[in-house]
Amino acid sequence: MPDPLLIIGIGVVAAMVLLITLTAILYSCCLRDKNYVPLDDAAADDVIIIVNEDPAILRERARNAGQFKEQLREQADALPRRKSSLARKLRKNAEMYEQEQVRLNKIASDLIYQSANHGNGPEVIDLHYLYVREAIERTEIAIRRARKLRIRELRIIVGRGNNSRDFQAKLRPAVLKWLRRNGYPSALHRNNNGMVIVDLRGAWLRYVYMLLMCG
Repeated sequence: MPDPLLIIGIGVVAAMVLLITLTAILYSCCLRDKNYVPLDDAAADDVIIIVNEDPAILRERARNAGQFKEQLREQADALPRRKSSLARKLRKNAEMYEQEQVRLNKIASDLIYQSANHGNGPEVIDLHYLYVREAIERTEIAIRRARKLRIRELRIIVGRGNNSRDFQAKLRPAVLKWLRRNGYPSALHRNNNGMVIVDLRGAWLRYVYMLLMCG
């Protein structure tokens, strides 16, 4: 019969090894993202982000977190009422995965935007490879910045949908809809339907300008 003290000793050692491993994993995650600096409204193009991570990998990790989130919520919803305590724990864990999903997508979005707009002035922004919600947020920030700088025209590169899985443009209609709903005269460039022209000048000049530029 095995010695009970030996079994306890082995269990303690195994627990310590597991604790050290988890600590190392958490530390590496923090170390990887410690240099990340989120872009803000005031200096959206002036901050250099330093993260040793591929945006595609970050997107994949975010998708995985989203899948875990949905699985946990489905499990919580399927539990009977007598297991409400367990359901609450599952939903709390789902919230943690959701926060991680948002965090990873934010880092990926900032990296993608910085790379696409390196060297661009405040009168041009490139929204390639962003999600629709992210593209709308970047558009709003760019317009506020352009108006502060008294820039008359903002050019937004939205692409033609060639990089979409179904080759259907998603950014272009979404950005145009948001601009028009918020009162910004805009139209596709007459020579490039992957670019949106936004007129930021006086109201009475806008209509004439858009007719001349976009036909």
